[in-house]
Amino acid sequence: AIRQRINEEGAERIVYVVDSGQGVHFVTFFDAAKKCGFLDPARHKAEHIGFGVVLGEDKKKFKTRSGDTVKLMSLLNEGVDRATKKLQEKGRDKELTQEEQTAAAEAIAYGCIKYADLSHNH
Repeated sequence: AIRQRINEEGAERIVYVVDSGQGVHFVTFFDAAKKCGFLDPARHKAEHIGFGVVLGEDKKKFKTRSGDTVKLMSLLNEGVDRATKKLQEKGRDKELTQEEQTAAAEAIAYGCIKYADLSHNH
């Protein structure tokens, strides 16, 4: 994969955005690519950007290859639905216009989702 990206696609910088649990794999992978002569640190930069492991409701790690993962749009929509219900529980639907409620629910949901992701990725 790395040889193809460098030789055929002309990549000078390759970034792999994969969960943090793959960190050791990428250290080994980059070292092997250097030893094989595919990755020249003077000409190419390869890096792993790790993000927090994503868990399902059962607290087990999602396996993306199984196809059972939650799609981002589904997560965002559920967040907006939950925020909307909370706003209604607090009576905000009587104080805000529909447009303001939608904007508030989206801001709350997206903020919570971002916080949850960033707070687990130190």
